[in-house]
Amino acid sequence: MNFSTEPVENIITKLSDLNEDIAVAATKEFISRVTTQSRELSPEKFDEFIDVIHQKILQLVNNPQTVMAGLNAIDALIDVDYHESGKKFIKLSAYMKVCIGKLMAQSDISVMRKTADVYGRLVRDQEGNIYVESVEFELSRTLEWLQEHAQQRHIAVLILTQLAQSVPTIFFSHIETFLDAIWFALYDPNLAVRESAAQALHAVLNLIVKRQNSDAWFTKLWERCFSKGARTIEQIHGSLLVLGELLLIPGNFRERHFKESCDKILRLKDHKDKLIKRTVITLLPRLAASHPSFFVLNYRHTCINHLLSSLRKDERAVGVSFIALGEMALALKQSINPYLEQIMGMVRQCLASKRMGYIESMQCVSMVAQAVGTALNPYLNNLLGLMFETGLSTSLTDCLTELVKHIPSYLPVIQERLLDLLSLVLSGKPYYHSGTPASFRKKKIMSHATDSRKSALALYTLGSFDFSSHVLTELVCESVVPYLDDDQPIIRKEAAITCTKLIIGKGKEPPTRGHAAAVVAHILEKLLNVGIADTDPSIRQTVLSSLETRFDHFLAQPENLRCLFLALNDEVFEIRELS
Repeated sequence: MNFSTEPVENIITKLSDLNEDIAVAATKEFISRVTTQSRELSPEKFDEFIDVIHQKILQLVNNPQTVMAGLNAIDALIDVDYHESGKKFIKLSAYMKVCIGKLMAQSDISVMRKTADVYGRLVRDQEGNIYVESVEFELSRTLEWLQEHAQQRHIAVLILTQLAQSVPTIFFSHIETFLDAIWFALYDPNLAVRESAAQALHAVLNLIVKRQNSDAWFTKLWERCFSKGARTIEQIHGSLLVLGELLLIPGNFRERHFKESCDKILRLKDHKDKLIKRTVITLLPRLAASHPSFFVLNYRHTCINHLLSSLRKDERAVGVSFIALGEMALALKQSINPYLEQIMGMVRQCLASKRMGYIESMQCVSMVAQAVGTALNPYLNNLLGLMFETGLSTSLTDCLTELVKHIPSYLPVIQERLLDLLSLVLSGKPYYHSGTPASFRKKKIMSHATDSRKSALALYTLGSFDFSSHVLTELVCESVVPYLDDDQPIIRKEAAITCTKLIIGKGKEPPTRGHAAAVVAHILEKLLNVGIADTDPSIRQTVLSSLETRFDHFLAQPENLRCLFLALNDEVFEIRELS
């Protein structure tokens, strides 16, 4: 059997497309093509085929402009069964070695993160001497970079983070070297390097805490945090990051050092440097979670008042202060109640002015609802209107989801307001219950969303939020079905998923006669047309996989059966199987 690699090579070039939908679709198609060829070609022909693909990947990773496509191709091939695993690992690890070696301080951070993530996935759950040699090489190389090569320090800490998580047994023998070397990155002039170093330390501490006699390592880090001598801003910040990680360690160590930790951190709360002040704010909830009872007695008032003061006086710290208050509520539970009025008052002011931090203020409300439940009731009536006035966003929908989960009495009110907002976004009209006379319905009062992301979010929310007490078939027909023909694949996909979720609710009997049955049949006809004719195979697959047994009555109709028979001839095997 002859083969051509040109279609697959064309797919590979799309793997780094800035349009996420195109990149995701290309990844799925790439995996499908390689898997299909591994089944259909003879071993000799497949070796020729995959060698050409490997050469294409090598070209991509050697070019800074196309390295992301090469990394995505390697990432996809990790999950594809071809060749004996050792042979595949040798090839892919060689390409990763090239990628890692080329990354310097000026490299795109997204490329560095992707490189580290892919290498971590590649070495996870591997066996054999070749695998051990590869990991040992990268461990030695990155630990050396950490200490001696500032330009490659960032990629070094990213790789070390992945190795600590993916190959803990091999990494453990290098713990001592790591704990000495990581300070070079923690004190680096580059903020992003310091933050990545803290993530690496977090991964290693999770590894250490599972071992016996780990306190000696924790103590060594602790003492280094507070060592005397010249302290630059970078050194103070790096030490605070380490202290923050030590506060996450369960057990007696943090309790023994709790009071000293609080005093050291609070001593810096009014530091002249804004980064230090913001870092202190992020650490206050960790203090609260480390020893809640002691914190409430000795530090709660000081810390909460400091956060409230930051909301009033430092506009650039508003967002981080709201998040800190929410996290502190999660740590203290009902012990936050005496401060609810002040916290919700600050949230109300922020939402009313829509000033910087209003997104984080809703995240704060979400966390407080989780912490105190119905104790939040007295404040919600004033907040809900202001929250909806900010418009549709993931922060709003996430917050509303938490509110109805922890304060169920507000579910009916939130359902009505949210349905109204979603209908306005999707069709420009307010929501009306099924059966509302036409004379009572307003015509379109605004143009519907032209932002594809907002439309996709509205469709997703409509299909995922708890609207179980509402019959939404008419809303789906009027406001969702038109999006099945949208130009954007993500919109068509979300519209299809929402239709299948809402036209017949799970656990409900499908209507078999009358107007309701006719509406369902109309929507299902539109869905089936998408399921057989959409140009995007992932959408065709999504539609057909969503047609569960509750649709059987309608699928058994002759015209719908004809559509399903057409789908039996789809070019994608998985879709033919679903049909």
